[in-house]
Amino acid sequence: MNTKRKTLKMPVRYLMNLVLVGLLFVGLSYVTGNMLSTYQNKVLLTVGINIILAVSLNVATGYLGQLPLGHAGFMAVGAYACALFTKSSGLPKGVAFAIGLVLAAGLDGIEHRMILQAPINKNLFDPAEAAGLGLERLPSTLEEAVQAAQESEFLHRVLPEELSHRYYEEELKRCAALKAAADPAEYERIHYFNAI
Repeated sequence: MNTKRKTLKMPVRYLMNLVLVGLLFVGLSYVTGNMLSTYQNKVLLTVGINIILAVSLNVATGYLGQLPLGHAGFMAVGAYACALFTKSSGLPKGVAFAIGLVLAAGLDGIEHRMILQAPINKNLFDPAEAAGLGLERLPSTLEEAVQAAQESEFLHRVLPEELSHRYYEEELKRCAALKAAADPAEYERIHYFNAI
C-alpha cells in the first residue's frame, strides 16, 4: 500500500488560493447585489473581516510561534489605507481593492523598515532553544509586566505622569493581593472571571 501523499508545490497552492478567493469575491458581489438586505450584507462583511483577522493571527501565532500584540491595530491601518485607495481611485472596485491591499502591506513594510529574516526552525517557547536569537521575552507574571511598563519609554511619552503612577500602584496592589491569597486560582476566578 502506498502511504506517500503527493503534495502540491507552493506556487500551485498560491495560485489555487488566488483563484478560489477571486471566485468567492465575484460570487459574493453577485449574491450581495440584490439578494441580501443591508443588515445581512453588514453581518456577512463583519464575519469576513473577523475570519481574515483570525486566520492571520493563526499564521502568526500557530505557525510562526509569535504573539503579535498589535495585530488588530495593524489590520485596521491596512484596512483604512485600502479603503482610501479603493474610494479615491477611478479603477473598478475589485481591481482597486486588490491594489489597495498590496499598497497597504507594502507601505507598512517600508515605513517600519521590515526586513525578511531567515526562517527559524526552532521551538521558540523553549528558552534554551530561543536563547541567542535576539528575541524579546514576554513578561510571565503581572509583576514583570508592570516593571516592563514602568521602564517603557513609549508609555512615559504617552501617559500623563499622575495617571501612570496611579495605574502602576493599583496593579502592584493586585499583585500583592494575589500573592497573599490562600488559593490564587480561586482569587483570580472571583476577581477576574466573575462573568463565567
